[in-house]
Formats: sequence, C-alpha cells, structure tokens
Amino acid sequence: MNILSSKLRTEFLACSALVRFDLSDLDNRLQPTLFVKANTLTLKYIIQSQLRLHFLPLGDRRLVYALEIDDDPTSPIALWSQMETDEEKTCLSSLLEDPLLHISLFNEPSANLAWCEVRLAGISSSVAAMIARSEPQLADPKLKAEIGPQLDLLSDPELQKGAINLPVNLKWQPVDVNYLTTGMRVSTLSLFDRDEGAQQEEVAVWIMDSLLGGIPAVRSPQVRLASGIRELTDVLVSHDKGAFLIESKTLSLLSRSELPNREKLSRGLRKHVVKAGKQLVGAATSIRQAIRITDAAGVELPVLARELLHAIILVPDLNLLADANDFGAEYFRRMTVSLGGGFFNILDPAELLSMVQMAEATSRRLGTVDQIAVLDGLLFFRATISLTKRTPDFRFRLRGSDEAPE
Repeated sequence: MNILSSKLRTEFLACSALVRFDLSDLDNRLQPTLFVKANTLTLKYIIQSQLRLHFLPLGDRRLVYALEIDDDPTSPIALWSQMETDEEKTCLSSLLEDPLLHISLFNEPSANLAWCEVRLAGISSSVAAMIARSEPQLADPKLKAEIGPQLDLLSDPELQKGAINLPVNLKWQPVDVNYLTTGMRVSTLSLFDRDEGAQQEEVAVWIMDSLLGGIPAVRSPQVRLASGIRELTDVLVSHDKGAFLIESKTLSLLSRSELPNREKLSRGLRKHVVKAGKQLVGAATSIRQAIRITDAAGVELPVLARELLHAIILVPDLNLLADANDFGAEYFRRMTVSLGGGFFNILDPAELLSMVQMAEATSRRLGTVDQIAVLDGLLFFRATISLTKRTPDFRFRLRGSDEAPE
C-alpha cells in the first residue's frame, strides 16, 4: 500500500485524473513510482488492458508523459502530466539506470486500491535523451490545449515507436481499504470485488460520510411496509432540513470475458439510468407518504417528508452519457416534476466528490453556514443548469470570489 505525500494527496483530491512520477519509500528504499489517479471505471480497464507509456517533448525543455489505456479501439484514454518537480526528474533519471517501476492506483477519494511492479523494457535512446535534457517547469494553464493534438495522435505508428509497452498480464496486487463510517460501520473498498455495484455504493458512502456534523451516510436503507420490506434507495443521508437520495448504477467489467468498448458501455448505462430514475421517484414518494424507514438493522431513520430532497443518479463516468440526448433538459424537467419537488442531478463519483469538496471549502470560508446547507445550494445550482443542457455530461465548478457557477 502506498501512502500519498501531503503534496500529492492535495493534488490528487483536486484532480479527477492524472499520473505523477515520484520516488516512494518501499521496503526501506526509494523506488521510482507512477502514481495513477482515475475513476474506478478507468482503473478496471487499467488492470485488464494493454498499457503504454509515452513521453512527449514540448518547447522550452518541457516534458509531458502519458499513460495510454486501451479502453476503446478508436479513442483510447490517456492520463497525463507535465514534469513539474525535481522529484519527478530524479525519478525518471533513476528509471534510466534501473527500469524497475512501481505503479499505484488511486480511485476518486484517492484511496490506493492496487499496485504492481514492472521492469520496463524498450526505453529507447531518444526517450532517454528526452528525459535527460528536460527541465521541471510548472504547467501553463494553456497546456491542455497545447498537448491535446499530440494526445489525439498517440495511436499514430510513428508515436507508437517511442512508446514503452507494458506487459499485458501485469500482476496487480489488491489493496482492500477499510473506513469506519460516522454510523460506526466498516466500509471496505476493493477494486477486485466482483460485486461492482456494491463497490460504487461504498465509494458514495466514503464521499457523503465526510459531510460535517456527524450525520451518517446509510447504505441500503429499508422501507417497512405491512406487505414486507424493500430497499428505499442505495445511499441515504438524512438531516434536519431534508435528505440526499443516491441511486447508484454501475457496469460490470470484471466478470466479462471480453472488455466492452465505451460505446457499448454507454448503451448499457442508458438503460440503467431509466431504471434509476423510476426508483428515485418511488423513493421520494415513500418519503412524502411518511412511511417508516430504517437502516438494514431495523433502526429507524428520521426522514422529514416535507423538507428539501436531493435525488441523485450516480453513474460510473458522466462521459459515457456525452451523447445521451434523451437525458437532456426535457428529461430533467420531467424528473423534477415526478419527484414532487426537490432537485435532481446525474453525477459520477468524481463530480459528487467535487461538490462535497466545494461545499466544505465554502462553508469553511463563510464560517456561518454549515456544509450541508452549502451542498444544498450547490446541488440546486447544478440542477438548474441541467435544465439548459443537451446531455448530463458537464462539470460544475465555482469560479472567483463571487462563487458564480461555471
């Protein structure tokens, strides 16, 4: 298991996806390590796909490195960073002397879920020279636009010649991470758990349970009816002003004999979203009717029927819905009406984490407004913006001191 330095942890929590070379203290020795931050869906592709390392020179002796992942035959994803620190330069220089590389994978809340060691083969003289002459420099805000065209061409045969192909069957070692929730339940994250739906629910618990005030995020709350017991929703956070309902829908990758491309995943996810919407409407109806709600152990949960409800569909990656016009503004309007009030959002774990982080930072800065009230407001703003969008695939951020959403 790799523990992130304070600097890396801050960076990983601020970014939804990136890679970073650094030296880590493993077995009482410093070892070159590639730290990888990505959403859980991408991590599952990483542990099952062909991986390639690319080194891309820019002007002024700048160096960008990228990890290419075969998640889609026509447009594979690439996680990248510019070399910014002396530690990165030292790490890369060490690899030229001894190409043993440790790779650590981190999910949305930056929990280390897997690692492996690989001896790099095929570091070309041109790559070695590129590393040797490069200098650490802080990334320019315009870097993304500058590097974008090169990343789009990573599959070009000429660029492939300089790539370092990692072995297909890397021996990934799982790291099961436990977290004691506010409700005194042990929540376990495991990248290799075959119950992939449960794992995304646990990620939601990790994120929502960090809300201030000691209010627990309850997984699988129950509706107690005369006819029997059924699940209300996947994750519930109930507070004195309302509740957050999260219906989580994920896609199975670990049990498949052949990895699907992202287009196939997108088609499957759309069906799940339709079902999740209906489930949230049912959950909201149960709450409005003041039906008794408990946790899995039967302990009653106070949920205020007439207060503010936030209904959230949690998907693995919003980008899978980039072309889902059927879940655009009109769908959000219908869902808002069907919920009988409250607000509706479609998020992925990275976006949910970002919303909670913004709420925490804003609450801390204002000093007089609690974090849950701020999160209420942010989700309201985002839900309102959803009513103007063509698809659910967008990111909500605060900009500047006036906190205007973008």
